[in-house]
Amino acid sequence: MKRALVTGVSWDTGIGFAITKQLVSDGYYVYAIYHSEDSTALEILSKEFKDRVQCIQCDLTNRNSVYTLIETLKKIPI
Repeated sequence: MKRALVTGVSWDTGIGFAITKQLVSDGYYVYAIYHSEDSTALEILSKEFKDRVQCIQCDLTNRNSVYTLIETLKKIPI
């Protein structure tokens, strides 16, 4: 299965959300990176695409958060 990493998936009105939905419909498994705990996209993705999307919270402006994201992604089998 093809995989993709998409950032900016916090809001269901944003481009990250739209890209994630398109990639899923194109057959990808998507690692969706969101920032806000108030994410409106998270609930939708978790319900509609739970077997095709893994949502990961990360503040890309915070170095430690990015390091944690990298370590998480390293654990994904290739």
